[in-house]
Amino acid sequence: MLYELYTLPIPNQADGHTYERSAIEQWFETHNTSPATGLELDNKQLIPNHSLRSLIQDFHGAWAWRRKNKITPPAVPSSAGVCAGA
Repeated sequence: MLYELYTLPIPNQADGHTYERSAIEQWFETHNTSPATGLELDNKQLIPNHSLRSLIQDFHGAWAWRRKNKITPPAVPSSAGVCAGA
């Protein structure tokens, strides 16, 4: 929805997708559907994903350390991030 790294990731149990808390709260103010699938949702309960949030915080910390120490990340192959069946 935001195309940014999450700060407060919230998984939606009904559609299996994860959203940024502020974005999904705003969406739910005017919609009863999943932003990813368009299907109507029976449950709009928001439960934080603490594991994903911790991984993102670790990533931010590692990235800040690399920038501070002027270490460039390794080159990423063009096929990186491509999953079979995605």
